[in-house]
Amino acid sequence: MNVKDIDLNIGEDFGIVYAVQDDNVDLTGFKSVFAIRKRASGPLVIKVQGVTSGKIATFNISGKDTLEIKSFGEHVYDAFAYKESEPSRYYKLGMGVVNIIQDVAMHD
Repeated sequence: MNVKDIDLNIGEDFGIVYAVQDDNVDLTGFKSVFAIRKRASGPLVIKVQGVTSGKIATFNISGKDTLEIKSFGEHVYDAFAYKESEPSRYYKLGMGVVNIIQDVAMHD
């Protein structure tokens, strides 16, 4: 699992990629989710489905979607890959602190 703190500017496109290091893990056929919350047990601020293939899980949030975020400051995030048909089979890919910055990113 990867622990990383990140900044997210409102209005910016955001992407993060996780590569599984374990030789025995293949994420093909898994679903994945990246979720941001104010607190670990709090309500979701935003949640996105990822794309998984082989040992890679990729998550992207469009600038349009980040503009919809109305909660700013320090939050927590985590990313999981899971097998829908086998709920007990999941991998925590990453977690950390995300600082949501209210200043709108001005780019295309």
